[in-house]
Amino acid sequence: MTAEVAVLNKLAVALAADSAVTFSTEGLQKINNAGNKVFSLSKREPVGIMVYGNAEFMGVPWETVIKVYRSESHGRTFDTVAGYYADFLKFLAVSPMFGAAEQDAQVRMQAVVHFSELTMVIRKRVQAEITEKGSIDASRSTEIAGEVVGEDLTSVLKLEFAVGMDADLRKRLPSAFKRNRTGP
Repeated sequence: MTAEVAVLNKLAVALAADSAVTFSTEGLQKINNAGNKVFSLSKREPVGIMVYGNAEFMGVPWETVIKVYRSESHGRTFDTVAGYYADFLKFLAVSPMFGAAEQDAQVRMQAVVHFSELTMVIRKRVQAEITEKGSIDASRSTEIAGEVVGEDLTSVLKLEFAVGMDADLRKRLPSAFKRNRTGP
């Protein structure tokens, strides 16, 4: 669990965070208790960034991502923190550090995690109904699965698009990631 603090007064903001960072590789997690979560986003201006959650973005440590951004920003400055935020997001969207193969792997991994979570919800609902009624038939299990997936789809479709995404991309994603019958 990450603890981060930002203290604001009329002149400045002070940032602080604990030092435990989590790295995930192939479903395994490793915790390092000597990590850095607070970084300078600009070489020229006192703009900081704090990270939490996984210590990596698409398999690259946040520390590396931020240092590459800082190096490639060539000292650009912005009038507002929102300007730095927008520029950093643009960098994440177009950086060659995150090629098509890495992006595909991330989408597939996130899909696996999401569907694993859906499977757990379905199992819990089926088990709850078995506990309540003593048993259920296969058609009711299938019906419960359909209800859970339908609820999930409804909530996903209500989400706002991420930066750089639009309705056209949402339409293209299913065919782009269709499981190959002969492959994984």
